[in-house]
Amino acid sequence: MDKICANNAKAEGETPNGIKVSELACKTAETEARLEELHNRKKALIDEMVREEDKKELPKRL
Repeated sequence: MDKICANNAKAEGETPNGIKVSELACKTAETEARLEELHNRKKALIDEMVREEDKKELPKRL
């Protein structure tokens, strides 16, 4: 994530609340990275649940 923050550190200035734009960009990038990781973990978990359910149903079909 440091790489993400370094890329966004070029932004200068402050928001009306006094937050540096570079800090805001860094926090946004970190949040997006965490959300993407959570999405991928959720998708993997759902895929695993589907595979397990398919294993249970396969003998019933035969």
